[in-house]
Amino acid sequence: MRVNERWGKFTVERDRVRIHGTKTRGAERVVPRISGNHPGQPPALSYRAFREALAEASDGQMTPYDLRRTYATWLEAAGIPRTRRRLYLGHGNQDVTDIYEWHEVTKFLEEDAEKLRAYLGEGLAAAKMEVVR
Repeated sequence: MRVNERWGKFTVERDRVRIHGTKTRGAERVVPRISGNHPGQPPALSYRAFREALAEASDGQMTPYDLRRTYATWLEAAGIPRTRRRLYLGHGNQDVTDIYEWHEVTKFLEEDAEKLRAYLGEGLAAAKMEVVR
């Protein structure tokens, strides 16, 4: 989600999260749900308090937008095709080729969620081991 979307309107379903138009009014974006423990409601912590806590925890090195960038990196590392990554991030068509690659994303939600789970469970653990070495 974009930073303001986490504090906006969204609906958590069994296999997806529907994010209701915060950037483009009336738009709705669907992203795969990869965790069973999503609260389904905006956090009790205010955006300002969250931003300050994140900055403190990272010695001023991270912003909320960095978390979105991390998600984009995970999508790519998990092998999710570019067109679907862009859909999940809420990016529009960039060129004519995108029009032909633009598919109904819901049929790929479970497949992409599984790729993310595998990456976060295995790939991310391996990446952490490399950092430790």
